[in-house]
Amino acid sequence: MKILIANKYLYPRGGDCLYTLRLMKLLTDAGHTVIPFSMHHPQNIKTDYDRYFVPYIDFREELKRFDIKSAIKVVSRSIYNAKAVELMQQVIEDHHPDIIHLNNIHHQLTPAILKWPAKYNIPVVWTLHDYILSCPDNTF
Repeated sequence: MKILIANKYLYPRGGDCLYTLRLMKLLTDAGHTVIPFSMHHPQNIKTDYDRYFVPYIDFREELKRFDIKSAIKVVSRSIYNAKAVELMQQVIEDHHPDIIHLNNIHHQLTPAILKWPAKYNIPVVWTLHDYILSCPDNTF
């Protein structure tokens, strides 16, 4: 089975990342093809699929600039990341996954990437690792 797994980071960073990396290993060891979808980061694990990764953005660093351009970039990219939508379409069309497993996609990848799985009738499983859908400030 081809399984596309999305998480905004692809290196040991926190619980969601460790879970995603371990799940990818378990599925690969069980004979499945795992296709990661993530954001570029220098600490990411090596993968043949990184050409589909979204350009890196550090929202905290952007906001430290205290200018309107950075603020607009952060707000717009955290709601709808057009590049992530485009790259999700590419990876789906190139690799035809049987199922997509979303993890922590908030802000950097955005739920907008769900457009293409819906269009191609690909089942989606979304593991919610936090309450951010209930409380966008993530303080719930």
